[in-house]
Amino acid sequence: QAEARARELLAQFGLAERASSEYRDLSGGEAQRLMLARGVASGADLLLVDEPTAQLDVHTADTVNARLDALSRQGMIVVVATHDHRTRDAATDVIDLEDYQ
Repeated sequence: QAEARARELLAQFGLAERASSEYRDLSGGEAQRLMLARGVASGADLLLVDEPTAQLDVHTADTVNARLDALSRQGMIVVVATHDHRTRDAATDVIDLEDYQ
């Protein structure tokens, strides 16, 4: 069951074709998406994410943003720190730290 769940999460983050790859062989963006998948695999109710779309091309970043949105709609609390306006705009609630300087 664990292997099936791992493959499902890899697919959700666009990494199915890299399932048998060594971590050291992943690109920076692939490694970042793998860390997100690992966080989701833990089954936690809260996911704290720092710059989840850094190092990602626009299409892949949009996919990650959509996946984080889906997780929040499924009941997971997703807290994201980001400079990416697309990620910020995908959020349901935003706290802009510039407002508190």
